[in-house]
Amino acid sequence: MVFRFGLLLVLGLSALFALSSQYDVEKMSPVGDTHPNKDSRIRCKSAPAFALAGALEVAYNKATGKRKAYSVQEVVDCFHKGCEKSRLEEIVDWLIVNDRLAHKDKYTDYKAKVFTCRAGTSPDGLVGFKVTGMTKITPDDFEAEIQRRGVVMACVDTTKGGCPSYDDGYRGGVIAGNSTRSYYHCMENVLITGFDDDSYRVRTSRGSSFGEAGYARIARGNNACGIEQSMTVLETESRRSKAEVNVRTSCPAAFPKFCQKTRTCKTSSQRCSPEIKQSSSASQYRPTGNSGAKPGPVYRPSGGAKPGPGNRPSGGAKPGPGNRPSGGSSGSYGGYDFGHVMNKRESEPIDRCADTPGFNCPLMTSTHCKIDRIREYCGESCGVCDDESSSGCQDDESTPGQCASFKKYCDTIPGIRVKCAKTCGVDSSDCAESLRPVVPEGNEEVKPPPMGMCSPPRIANGRVLNGGGRGMINPGDVLRVSCNRGYTLIGEPSKCEIQNVFSPDTRRLQECVRLGEERFEGNGAEYTGRQNQVVSNRVCDNWLKLAHTGLFRGLDRGLTLAKGGNHNFCRNVGGEDFTPFCYTNDGQLKEYCFEMPRCGGRDSDKCNGVHADVYDNCAQYDEWSCELEDERSIARTEWYWTNCAAMCCEYAGCQ
Repeated sequence: MVFRFGLLLVLGLSALFALSSQYDVEKMSPVGDTHPNKDSRIRCKSAPAFALAGALEVAYNKATGKRKAYSVQEVVDCFHKGCEKSRLEEIVDWLIVNDRLAHKDKYTDYKAKVFTCRAGTSPDGLVGFKVTGMTKITPDDFEAEIQRRGVVMACVDTTKGGCPSYDDGYRGGVIAGNSTRSYYHCMENVLITGFDDDSYRVRTSRGSSFGEAGYARIARGNNACGIEQSMTVLETESRRSKAEVNVRTSCPAAFPKFCQKTRTCKTSSQRCSPEIKQSSSASQYRPTGNSGAKPGPVYRPSGGAKPGPGNRPSGGAKPGPGNRPSGGSSGSYGGYDFGHVMNKRESEPIDRCADTPGFNCPLMTSTHCKIDRIREYCGESCGVCDDESSSGCQDDESTPGQCASFKKYCDTIPGIRVKCAKTCGVDSSDCAESLRPVVPEGNEEVKPPPMGMCSPPRIANGRVLNGGGRGMINPGDVLRVSCNRGYTLIGEPSKCEIQNVFSPDTRRLQECVRLGEERFEGNGAEYTGRQNQVVSNRVCDNWLKLAHTGLFRGLDRGLTLAKGGNHNFCRNVGGEDFTPFCYTNDGQLKEYCFEMPRCGGRDSDKCNGVHADVYDNCAQYDEWSCELEDERSIARTEWYWTNCAAMCCEYAGCQ
């Protein structure tokens, strides 16, 4: 009788909770965007990173029972978009490939600005669990998923036409926005931390003074503000430890001790380097090392300009006439030299909104207008003053002239109408977000991370020349490395910042490696030569740099890049591809470094013996059909090798 009563009580309570239909995650850390000035949010569009950090905080609590916030600044410093608007799914793929992110109190404070990536010398907060993916969910799955995962990530349209009340004047209440918004109208990523029958409780990245202590409530059930079109959850799995980090400090195994004041890791024998007080001029410090670094509001430190094509080593792809990339001076572009203008022009005032007489401005394209000197002398053609002379909506361009090239998509892609509101002729009531002033990059309120003396790193098969390899290195000094005989220096040049922190990325110091011969057999699975140009004559990108910064399309490609090494040489990673390859166009295109496989090799290689044609009419095809240039034509080329193997191997000189 007692058992039956207890069972009925449990069932009754379960039914009561089911009818109540409400949930709220337990207490989280204070809402992000710690900058007191709201302009930091305009300068640095890091809402996706804040949403991800919040989801990780809850996942960490579920995995360990502890509460720790995660660093948004590390995402800003290390992910290639920096402060530019990013897609959440790309950041998640980047996180999976790199499998690390520091806790908020173990990395430099949030600056709303890009500085050197310190991931290689900061404690790892992903020790107790790891991220394995991100899954899209529907509103029907929402209640079950949020109670299972703790939170759900989403995105809202914050324009006046999408979410009229979602602005800096919002102080509370349920927001009822436009229900027709789709994923393409995504303007600001948020974290849904709770719900009731009528609304979602949303954690923003606008600081605790916004809304209800940094939270907002958005109407539920009708896709208000587009919130129900982009619901996703993190996929995670628990783990006990990571072999490459120290058990006590979570610092990298090579730097097991943590310096709290400068928030960086060190070796057991090093002392914590004190911070050197910087002058007001030093407050504008940005790690440099690439004179051709991308100008504009988002500065990403780089270790050096992309190497020029140079001379192709023997055994490489045949050079195409006229296709070699030009390596002209930094003051030239497309055959024009803008390094100096006549003295007469230097003494005359320049109307920055008009084209300079005698300068062929009408021929300048949107690409040319990215160059400051051209914009200075071709103000009218480049539209320098367009934004200043008009009212209403404005374009949010990453590069000058970008929206002009997107204009043809205004009527078909909603996201283009949001990004290029002025060019697309959007009504002024629907683009309040684009009217916000642009915050200049050189904002004096932003204090850079700590700077100080560096300890000389240990370079296998080489030595550091700074201070004889024993003395400390001054901040800003370039690390100078000499390799032992027979070894080659690879990687980008680095500059000292503090302790073991070297820009542009603490994970990629230069190395001394022994390169192999240019000759290889079969598909070049064991190739370790110095070829770094592809068949099209483009220069390869650095494998690890692409992986570390998230410059890749898709998770599988990112995982492949992580295996390639800190160099830009051609390799057959995995040993199963057509020939050694690499990635070009900022990691967007996989290209091959040799047109065809070589003779011999393993049993599985294409010309390891005598082969016959499967197809009777192979003679009608051109032999060059057996050549492969990039991934876009691999299916066609593989057909010829499968059906006309004798023709292809004969063309390769193997039978």
